[in-house]
Amino acid sequence: MGGSSSKESDGNEEHNPDSSSMSYWSIMRQGYDELVNAIIRPPRAEYDVERLGPTCFTFCGRTYRRTDLVLVNPRGLALQCSHWEPVDRPEEALPCVVFMHGNSSARLEGLNQLSVCLGYGFTLFAFDCAGSGKSEGKYVSLGWFEKDDLRIVVDHLRGSGTTSSIAVWGRSMGAVTGLLYQVQDAEMRNGQMSVNAMVLDSPFADFCQLAEELVAKGRERGVVVPSLVTRMALSMLAASVKSVAGFDINDLCAIKCVHKCTLPALFICAKRDDFIGTHHTQSLHDEYGGPKFIIVADGDHNTLRSSQSMLAVGSFLQRELNVPKSWMMVEAVPLFASMPWRPLGAGSNPGRTYFAADGAVPDQGVGFSRDKVDMVHQKIGAAMGEIGYAAAPASSSSASSRDVATASKQRAPQPTFEEQQWCLDQAHYYCNRGNTLEESGKIDAAIRAYRAAITYHAEFHDAHYNLGIALKNRGQVEEAIREYRRTIEIKPNHADAHNNLGVALEESGMVCDAIEAYKLAIKHNQNHSEAHCNLADALQSVGRIEEAIAEYHIAVAQNENGGDSDTINNLGVALEANGQIQDAIAAYTKAVEISPRHWDAQSNLADALQLQGDLDRAADVYSFILDHNPSNAQIASSLGNVLHAKEQHAEALAAYERAVKYNSSDTITWNNMGIVLQSMGRVDRAIAAYKAALAKDPSYSIAHYNLGVAYQSQKKLDEAIVAYRTAVKHRKCYADAFNNLGYALQEQGDLTGAIESYRAAIKIRPDFASAIANLKHALAELAKAAQAAQDRRAYQRPSRAGRSPAVEGRKKHKRQAPNSHEIDFVFSPGSPSRDSDDGPATSSRASTSSSSAVLLLEKRQCVDGKAAGHRGHQRHHHESSEQPTNERSAASAPCQRQQEQQQQQHTPQPNAADRPTQKAPAQKSPQRANATTSSMFTSIFGSGWSLF
Repeated sequence: MGGSSSKESDGNEEHNPDSSSMSYWSIMRQGYDELVNAIIRPPRAEYDVERLGPTCFTFCGRTYRRTDLVLVNPRGLALQCSHWEPVDRPEEALPCVVFMHGNSSARLEGLNQLSVCLGYGFTLFAFDCAGSGKSEGKYVSLGWFEKDDLRIVVDHLRGSGTTSSIAVWGRSMGAVTGLLYQVQDAEMRNGQMSVNAMVLDSPFADFCQLAEELVAKGRERGVVVPSLVTRMALSMLAASVKSVAGFDINDLCAIKCVHKCTLPALFICAKRDDFIGTHHTQSLHDEYGGPKFIIVADGDHNTLRSSQSMLAVGSFLQRELNVPKSWMMVEAVPLFASMPWRPLGAGSNPGRTYFAADGAVPDQGVGFSRDKVDMVHQKIGAAMGEIGYAAAPASSSSASSRDVATASKQRAPQPTFEEQQWCLDQAHYYCNRGNTLEESGKIDAAIRAYRAAITYHAEFHDAHYNLGIALKNRGQVEEAIREYRRTIEIKPNHADAHNNLGVALEESGMVCDAIEAYKLAIKHNQNHSEAHCNLADALQSVGRIEEAIAEYHIAVAQNENGGDSDTINNLGVALEANGQIQDAIAAYTKAVEISPRHWDAQSNLADALQLQGDLDRAADVYSFILDHNPSNAQIASSLGNVLHAKEQHAEALAAYERAVKYNSSDTITWNNMGIVLQSMGRVDRAIAAYKAALAKDPSYSIAHYNLGVAYQSQKKLDEAIVAYRTAVKHRKCYADAFNNLGYALQEQGDLTGAIESYRAAIKIRPDFASAIANLKHALAELAKAAQAAQDRRAYQRPSRAGRSPAVEGRKKHKRQAPNSHEIDFVFSPGSPSRDSDDGPATSSRASTSSSSAVLLLEKRQCVDGKAAGHRGHQRHHHESSEQPTNERSAASAPCQRQQEQQQQQHTPQPNAADRPTQKAPAQKSPQRANATTSSMFTSIFGSGWSLF
């Protein structure tokens, strides 16, 4: 296309030094100098001004002129510029396209875009960036200072009064300049952008990543630059470049800021670009923050874009710059691949065919967005045997639009065998590189590498699968699901993909779909033990416990060593959830025999032993765990619960203190510590513990209740009433708190309030014997008070005018001893009073004795988060371009389980069997009930405690 032949230097010219005659440091210095020169002083594009063409010419019957001018950038350097405009202007202010050339190039490169700009009614402004072409300056900066040059041009055009709207068309370095300019423009102008749209052709996402890729490709071509040289050079380059050229190469990372860009943008990449790989453009497109489109052109980095590509760009700019369609010259379309003053002759080749995705919407005319197409239509396109067509311009009823669409539609040429093989080799290279990057923790770079592999081979199922894993690890679950499904489309019997799809679906809350995915994994590989485990986990989470147990048994049976500790531990969880406590204990015991330091299994074993009532063994296991994990607050709290149940109050207190030392925000442990302290008669410290729990969670109703009990034991009825009222405020159905509130109010003489509270307790729990007895007592007292009032009125004489009534002798009523249903409770140490099922209540009211406080004991069990331990994230690593091989086995992380945190309550009613157990909200992972028998409560409160 025309006379411009400037190409961007790729820094990969072959040279084969004689390594035997060159020292190591000579090679190192040579590699370093090559990298420095490739950045700040590539070969300058030399040209004569005459190559810019005539200053006045005719194109499609219209006359145009070129105006050359000089602008000065903020660094005082003169920029050589050219502006092509029509002589007869349809309007005074016309839309303008500013072209930004690539590295080692100049404004001469803008001639390739001149025909399409003039044909659509735009003017074209091109200039040599500082350090390039004929402009002043010694060094280039790959976009960093070039963005300031662009600002000078835009300000000039805006101030001229002859420009209505502006678009930036950048290639390679020029495209990066456009992105950096956008970010700077948004910050300087508070979001009011000075340009309207951008065309970004082959930008790099991260310069340092590009440098590493170029060195790696150089090795394939015989250019031996040691890895040490590359690493040292990149670490030293920043200082060297900043010292010489005044900018930091680490700032040349458009991928970090592209999300801030908001202008409509059209990205272009070449499917055989082996300098700046298409994955750079793809990554920038994916992260771009504004309206975005992408097209894939034929050729490589320096190939001139075809007339079909130009047509797509022109349609995009026409829409974004609001150019009337009548300004477009349809007859110019076939001439987009030529200079405007030198049209193509008969039989001339208009250039390479533009290749776009099948199904591109005609009225968009510029390609397609990520929202409509999952990926770019596999940029390898024709190389993998697919056929595509150029995107057509916006549809119109006019004959001219139909002519444009007809002119733009051409088939892509079929690739040769060598081209296909080259693409496969590239795909394998990038897939393997992705594996290496991910193993070293560079997830984002790995994602770009996998996408690059897909660019070269759209049906590369291993690349899609590994990309899904990387996206999942990055937290992009929805995209991971899409990649796993794409893998399955390509290879339906990919068991690992089905399994990992299930994991991602389950994490997204689609458990039923996950179950089906696990079943398909097992269908394609019946020995897939991880799929069996994951299926069991999912079944258990939806309450299908027996099916889950069966799947766990299958997974254990498939293990040559009789099962792994993770699977056996999960089997124990399922057995315990099914009520098979003894079998669960056996499973946990086997798990810890296999892996003594499997702390999840050890914790589950201790919990199960405690549940069975074997407190001595439970305490031993908890102590063993703490010996190896001294800062584990949850285990310390659980140990405290067991010691409390054994009435070893001092030891329990020490365990609780240890727990809150390492987790001061544990409200349950603070509450339980208060119970132990009150058991020991240290009521003031108990109150402080309850307040510590409430400081962390003011809505903790149980702590409010226990605080009220403590205050009541100290005869501080006002404070107790406040605590009880707060408890029922946060827990409307708290029958025990209503009952105790009623008692405190009755003690203060507020019989009406007491009766109301007792009735509220009975409404919540109709068989609440203590509240029923207390209500009867309060009603009886209220009746006596009413009778007394009536008796007093009977002794009053009729009053005389102007005088108060005389009282002859007011009868003083002394409270009579209540009958067996009304007597006050008298605490008798060693024989706690309880309601009898076959006789009257021996206590109808709450005791005020400090030793008869009603406490709620909440037991915390170890919460073992269930990780994706059975999630088989296998990697496929390829050594060559031949049949893929799977080198990496699935790594199974420790499978854990989440236990439900439950709150055991010692509620203020005589029958321990009537006490409700609070449970935390249901979790995804296996849960088990924290049941505590009446005998355990009795052992805690059996001597010296009254339950009312």
